Formats: sequence, structure tokens, C-alpha cells
Amino acid sequence: MIEKEAKTHQRKALEKELKQTRSAYHDAKTRYQQLGQEIDRLTAQRDTAGGDMQGARDGMLSCMDKLRKMDLTGAGAVRERGDDVSFIVDGKEYMVDCSDVNDIKMTPYKEWKKSQKEEDSMEKADEEEADDMLLEANFQLALASFK
Repeated sequence: MIEKEAKTHQRKALEKELKQTRSAYHDAKTRYQQLGQEIDRLTAQRDTAGGDMQGARDGMLSCMDKLRKMDLTGAGAVRERGDDVSFIVDGKEYMVDCSDVNDIKMTPYKEWKKSQKEEDSMEKADEEEADDMLLEANFQLALASFK
């Protein structure tokens, strides 16, 4: 069996070794923290690039959809108003619905806009009626609890 050779350390030698070890620890800690900060910076840049990619992808899909609808309708131009996209066919403006695979619906823009306003006002009236019914039901419940 091989015995380990016993080492004798003088105090000054141990203090010197401790100083060197502390210095190495400090350098390693600093490097570790810098690398952590670099990882955070790169992660943020990667997240930003991912968002940019998604935005560009959405833009490509939107352009492709508009071009497809232009091809299907023979439109020469597209007009955008916020989320509304209409197509100019022979100088007239239409809203195009391609949701039915076998049928393309082209509604003159003015008619479509008028129908949207009517639908919005009907939805608002339905919401107000539902709110009134709820208030009445709550009133009846409160009234019944006092009896």
C-alpha cells in the first residue's frame, strides 16, 4: 500500500495560497456574472428577433391573402381602412368574402359598411336588453329576500 506523503505547510505559505485562491475565486465570479449578463442580453435580443420574425410572417400571410383575393376577383387595387380591406374591381369598391370554398361573395363597400353599422347597433341593443333583464332579476331577488 502506498502512503501519501505528508505535507507540511507554513503559515505564510497558506496565507499566500489563500490570497491566490481568493483572487481566482473573485476572477471566476466576475466572469460568471458577466456571462450571466451576456446571456440575459442575448436572450432579450433573441426574443426581439422572434417577435420581429412573427410580425414579418404575419405581414407575408396578409399580403399573400390580399394577392389571392385580388387574383380571384380580378381586382386591380386594395384599399385598407384600419382592419377593413376592400378591393377595387373595375373602379368599384367591394368587400370580398372567401370563407365559403365554393363561392366568392363580393359586396359593394357602402352596402357592407351600412350592414356593419346595423349589426353593431343590434348587438348594442341586445346587450342593453340583457343588462336590463339582469338588473330586473337582481331587483326581484333582492325584493324576495326582504319578504
